[in-house]
Amino acid sequence: MVSLCAAKWIKSSGFSVCSVQNSTKNGAPFVLEHCWQILSAEPKWVMYNMPKPVVTKRKNNGSLEVIEDTETGSSSGDVARPMGCKKLKALEQRAHQNEVGESIAARLKDLLELNEKKLLQNKLAVQVTKKKMRFDKRIRDERIMSMDLSVMTDPRKRAYFEKKQEKILSQPSDDSSDEDVEDEVEDVVEEVTEVEDGLED
Repeated sequence: MVSLCAAKWIKSSGFSVCSVQNSTKNGAPFVLEHCWQILSAEPKWVMYNMPKPVVTKRKNNGSLEVIEDTETGSSSGDVARPMGCKKLKALEQRAHQNEVGESIAARLKDLLELNEKKLLQNKLAVQVTKKKMRFDKRIRDERIMSMDLSVMTDPRKRAYFEKKQEKILSQPSDDSSDEDVEDEVEDVVEEVTEVEDGLED
């Protein structure tokens, strides 16, 4: 060891007693003191300086048993360990996959809403077509019923239209008037245009 006088002399030059003892132990002075001041508080070096648990072997079961030294009173679980590169990369990938999954779910929801609107539009179009067909049939039937068969000279034509009139009379009557049917058709057409406007938005 260096004498106390030499240690005081070195200390006055900027070195501590610890660095003087270290230089005599290793044979060279410790030149990275400025780095040690920054790194000494890092978890890795705090763990490095802690006493390690005592490991004993037992011959009866062949396994190692760790017995912690209770004198120190500190455990290595107190210091949080920094996250590794693989773990960080896996977390980033999971976050990216969650974002992609959410965007796909949003698109699927939009497509589902669009399909529902199209289905409604198709149903309304079918209703319009049915009502228009009923309206057209009613107009044809009224034209046939309003024909004057007494002026027809061809007996085959007359027989044909007589059968048609009988058939029309035998059908159950629809109590709705032409104006009602026209109003229904207009209402359904308005509904279809509203749905089409909603699809464009």
